[in-house]
Amino acid sequence: MGDDDRSTRSPVDERRRRLLAAAAAATFTGSAGCSVSLQDDSLEVDFGDGGSSADGGVDPPSGGDGGDGTDGAESATPNEETPSERAGGTPVVGTTTTVDSLNVLTASSAGSFTVLDQLYTWGTTLSPETQRFKPWAFESWQLTPGNIGGSSPTLTATLRDDLTFNDGQPVTAEDVKFTVEYIKRQQPSGSISGTTFAAVDTIDVDSPSGTTVNYYFGELDRDWFTTVLGAVILPKHVWSGIPDHTQFTPYEDGGDIVGSGPMVLEDFRTDRWFELSMRPSAAIPWNTAQGIDWLHEDGPFIDGLRIELFEDEQTLKQALADGEIDVADMTHSVDEALQATQQSHLDLVQTETDGYSHHSYNTRRVPMDDPAFRQWLVKLTDKTWLVDDLKNGIGARKGSYAAGYPFRAWRPPDPAQTGGSYEGIPIPDLSFPGEPGTFQLSDDDIADARAFLVNHPAAKHDYAFATARSSNVNAPDGKELYVNGQPFGDAHTDNDGNGGQGPLALLFNSPQENEDEARFAQRTIGTYNRVGLPIVGEVKSHNQMIPIAYASEDFDIFAMGWFTDVEQTHFKTLFGQWGADLTSSQGAMKFNAMAYTGADSLIQQNFQRMDPQARQPIVKRLLAQIYRDAPTNVIWHDRRLQPVNNRFAGWVNRVNGVVDKSTWLTVRRSD
Repeated sequence: MGDDDRSTRSPVDERRRRLLAAAAAATFTGSAGCSVSLQDDSLEVDFGDGGSSADGGVDPPSGGDGGDGTDGAESATPNEETPSERAGGTPVVGTTTTVDSLNVLTASSAGSFTVLDQLYTWGTTLSPETQRFKPWAFESWQLTPGNIGGSSPTLTATLRDDLTFNDGQPVTAEDVKFTVEYIKRQQPSGSISGTTFAAVDTIDVDSPSGTTVNYYFGELDRDWFTTVLGAVILPKHVWSGIPDHTQFTPYEDGGDIVGSGPMVLEDFRTDRWFELSMRPSAAIPWNTAQGIDWLHEDGPFIDGLRIELFEDEQTLKQALADGEIDVADMTHSVDEALQATQQSHLDLVQTETDGYSHHSYNTRRVPMDDPAFRQWLVKLTDKTWLVDDLKNGIGARKGSYAAGYPFRAWRPPDPAQTGGSYEGIPIPDLSFPGEPGTFQLSDDDIADARAFLVNHPAAKHDYAFATARSSNVNAPDGKELYVNGQPFGDAHTDNDGNGGQGPLALLFNSPQENEDEARFAQRTIGTYNRVGLPIVGEVKSHNQMIPIAYASEDFDIFAMGWFTDVEQTHFKTLFGQWGADLTSSQGAMKFNAMAYTGADSLIQQNFQRMDPQARQPIVKRLLAQIYRDAPTNVIWHDRRLQPVNNRFAGWVNRVNGVVDKSTWLTVRRSD
C-alpha cells in the first residue's frame, strides 16, 4: 500500500484496518498449510488491582516505552490552570472524508467513524503514542492459548462496572455476548466485518447483569486484542429488535443512536456538519482508570464537538488558516507546516505514524540475490540528509527496522546501539560513508564505500572495480562495479537468470505525485553512479507501480510505503515465502515482491503464538534478521504534521494524528 492512502484512515480504521499485505496474511493464516503449535501457557493482565501483565506491548498501569533507546512522540503535558478556567468550548474539526452511514455495522468511511467513535465504546484501546495495548471497556483479561479448541475459555475478560449507555441502561457482559453472536450471525461487511469473531466458537457470561465474559476459540487468532477484545459493544436492548442490521437507519426511524461512548449526536446535516455534545462526566469514567495515563484526570472539559465536511483539501486548509476550524483531519507537508507556524493562532503538533517508506530489492536477480550487495545499497543512502535537509528537521525519522517507531516494545535497540549484533544476529554498520547530511562522497569516502563491498566477509559474489563499460556511472576514477569478473551490465540478470540486463533501474513516483520520494531517489541514484554502480531512474505512477511490483515482479528496485500493524503480523505476507511469488508467475498478486525468505523460521515462530509476551522477543529477532539481510531499505518513518488552533490545549499526540476520542477527553480551552 502506498503513501497515497495514509491520510484517509479513521481511528477505527487504525484498529481494524489491514495494510494490504496484512489483509492477505489473514487469508494465508488458514490456508498456508503450516502446522500450528501453541505454548501451553497463559497471559494474564489485570489493570483493576495492579496485577501482572505481559511486556509484549501490554502495559501495566505504570506504562513504559519498551526500552529500545528511541524517544517517543512529544507528550501532551497538562498545564497548571484549574479545570474551571479551561472548561467549555466546542472544538471544530474539518475533514474531506464523507459520512457514508450512521449505522455502525454498515459504515465503512473514515468520516463515519470520526462521528461513531465518539458514540460507541470499544473493548480495548491503544496508548495513542506508543501503540501499547490498554484497557478501555474491559479492565482486565486473561489469555490462555492452550485452551483453543477445548472446553475451557481461551480468553476471559472483565468489564468495568461503571459504564452506561446514553439512555441510562448499564453496559453488561450480556451486551458483549449479544454483540459477538449478532455480528457472527449478521455477517456485516463494513469496517466492522463478519470475520471479526471468526476464531470465536462460542461465548458465555457469568450472569446476564455481570461483568465476566468467556470466549472459546476454535482457532488461532493473533489479532485478538484489537478484534475480539477490542470490538464495539452494542446495546442488546436496542439491537435485539433489529432482525436485519442493514435496515437500521437511526434518526430516519425517529430514534437516536444508543451507545456508551463519551458523546451523543445532537444534530447534523449528512453532507455538511455534525454537532455532538459531551455526556456528563460521571458517564465518562476512563480518565481515572488505571493504565489510562495519557488523559487528564480532571477531563473532559469541552462541551462538545463539531465536525465540518469540506469539498477539497485546499478549502479545508484555508479554513484552518482563517481560524474557522481548530484542526484539519489530514496531514500537512513540511512546507505547509512551517508556514502554519508563522500564524499566531496556530501551533504545530508532530505525531508518529505506523508506517515507513522504502526502497525494496528484487532478490531473484544477480547481484541483488546477495545480502552483502543489498547492505551496500542501504549504506549508500544518506538518511540524515533526508531528515535534516529534505524534511527540514521535522516530519520524519531515519529508517532502520521494518516496523513503525510507535511499536517500540517490539523493536530491537537502534542498530547503532547493538554493538554489532543482536541476539546472535550480526548487525552491520550501514552508516553513510560520507559526511552525514551532505549526500556527498569524497574520493576517500568512495574508496571506503567500495571496500565495504569488495572485502565483505559474507559476500556471495566476487566484486571488483575496473574500467567503466557503462555510460551510467560518473566515478572520479572512471571505474564501475564488476561482478564475478563481468562488467555490471553483463552480470546483472532478470528474474529467470538471464544476464546482460544493463544498469539497475530504480522505480519511483514523479515529483508531482510524491516530491520527497522523487528527490531522495534522484540523490540516491547520483550517489550510486558516483561510486561506480550503473543505475538509472524510471518514473512510474503509484497505480503503474502496483502491478509491476506485486504482479509481474518486473523490477530491480522500487520505492513505496507500507503500514505496519499493531499485532506485528505483517511479516508473513511482506517478508515470508507465504507472500512471495517464487516462480514469477504472471498475474499472481503477491506482496512479498522481493521474494525474500531468509527469516521464514522466525516468521513461523511468530505466527504460532498468540501471547504477546512470547512473541515480542521473536519479533525483535525477526526485525534484526530482516535488517541484516536487507531485502528492503527502510528509508524513513513519516511523522504526521498537524497545525492546531492554540485556543485549545491538551492535544493528545496519537499515532497518525490528533483527531481521536483521546483528544476530546482531554483537550481544554487555553484562552
